[in-house]
Amino acid sequence: MRVLYCRGIPQISHVPQALSTNELFYEINFQNSNVTEIFDGDLFGLRTKRLEYGDNQIRRIHPRAFSGFKFDLEYISLSGDGTNTVPFYALQGLVSLKALILENYTLLYLDESAIPFHNFPNLQYLSLSNMGVIFFSSHTFENHAYKLTEFRFSNNPEVSTFPVGSMKHLRNIKKLTWSGNVLDVFPSLAIRDLVHLEMFDISANNIRILEDGCFSGVTEHLQELNLSRNRLMTISILREFTRTRWKELTSLDLSFNQVAILDHSLFEKMKALKHLDLSSNKLATIGGKALKHLTNLQSIDLSANKLLVLNVCTLTFSKVLEKLDLQHQDTGSQSMEFKEVHGVNKKLNIKKIYLSNTKLSDSNFWQFLQHLPYLSELYADSSGLSMIIPGEFANTNLTFVSLRHNHIHKLFVGTFTGLENTLETLNLGGNRLNEFDECVFKDLKALRHLDFSQNHLDCTCNLQWFIDWQNDMFSQEPDFDYIFHRFDLKCNTPSKFQDIYVQIALENLTCNIETPKNCNNFLSTTEDFKHNQENMSWVSVVVLLLL
Repeated sequence: MRVLYCRGIPQISHVPQALSTNELFYEINFQNSNVTEIFDGDLFGLRTKRLEYGDNQIRRIHPRAFSGFKFDLEYISLSGDGTNTVPFYALQGLVSLKALILENYTLLYLDESAIPFHNFPNLQYLSLSNMGVIFFSSHTFENHAYKLTEFRFSNNPEVSTFPVGSMKHLRNIKKLTWSGNVLDVFPSLAIRDLVHLEMFDISANNIRILEDGCFSGVTEHLQELNLSRNRLMTISILREFTRTRWKELTSLDLSFNQVAILDHSLFEKMKALKHLDLSSNKLATIGGKALKHLTNLQSIDLSANKLLVLNVCTLTFSKVLEKLDLQHQDTGSQSMEFKEVHGVNKKLNIKKIYLSNTKLSDSNFWQFLQHLPYLSELYADSSGLSMIIPGEFANTNLTFVSLRHNHIHKLFVGTFTGLENTLETLNLGGNRLNEFDECVFKDLKALRHLDFSQNHLDCTCNLQWFIDWQNDMFSQEPDFDYIFHRFDLKCNTPSKFQDIYVQIALENLTCNIETPKNCNNFLSTTEDFKHNQENMSWVSVVVLLLL
């Protein structure tokens, strides 16, 4: 089935009659189109299973606007202007409706008569967002909502308590979202009767207290739990997390809370967990046994914490951990350290690692990298790295490397040894590179995307090979030129070429055609690197003596 897509077209609310057809569309979409009124005849002659009017400011809907959708329409989303009541009069007769999404209407009292469930005998999903609700009756779902399998109640800040009495009637519910409300305490036995619940989201509330047994009755079958954007501390969650086994829980989101310590028993009864989000908390260190029970963990997000030390042994308990996010650590002037690197006798299975905007130490980082033989994607932009040690990538399986906006000033031959047949994307923009050795890139057979923009290039004949190599790559792979950012590649020196595009500068030079360099002597290059490092060390000593 096709989709009739009118999303984002300003002030369009109807489909031209020339498009009227007996065809059954999968969806007609008017989302974010500044719709304020839906008139009789706007949708005349059309059939669809889904009708999307979200993100609009609808003031008025004609009673017969949806009359032609009686037997076809299964999903409808309506967004009001925040002043009018829900137009249930226009929704009468939609007997096939399975999903009703309402936002920005006025529904002050949510009692047993507020929603005419009898008009929607097949309704399975109900969403009420930003509805100005001030009262939620314990009888709201008592008689007619038995078919609901998903309910979303969000951004209604006047409802400060969780309506336990009402929720107990949703016995067939599988997905429950109660987010963006002002909920300070999550009460005891709140969802005990929801024996089919698989996903529970109580994010973006004000929760700081989890009462005893608040998750009782659902831990045997719950698969996803979202507690993000609350005020929870370790002591708040420890008791409830360790009270009973969470047999099916595979996803846990604790981001944007106040967790400062990971107790070694915190996840003891969550052995099925695959995805854990602890981002934007107050973690300064993670003990070696903090994650020892999570043997099935596939991804962990620790970004935006205050981690100064990460014990690498922590990452060895799961043999299937593939994604590690350590971006945006607030470490002040210090570097985050990977601890016990030499004591790890297991190879980690991590395939993607995110370290951007986290200050790193060169030597410590490259040592850690040696324990990641399956790594395919590395993100370490703005991490303070100043060098890429030749041969350090040889033990990885990298296809994507991004090291933008660091302090890297030189690329040695052998820098990318081991990545000849795997590396596809290399981002080194915004560093301090002024020239590149001819042998650095020539063997990278899989390279397709290259960014060297915003470096300080020295435009002399020593760079002519680079332009020749670029043109050769472009002739083999037409898309390469675009990704290369060639029009953002400028000279810094000599002064006569400052801020001039490299291509133009080199065209104004008379360079002798030289024999291609022999790029097989990696050993001598490694010696050059060591010699360079020794010279740097002597310079440091002299500077210190002078001081």
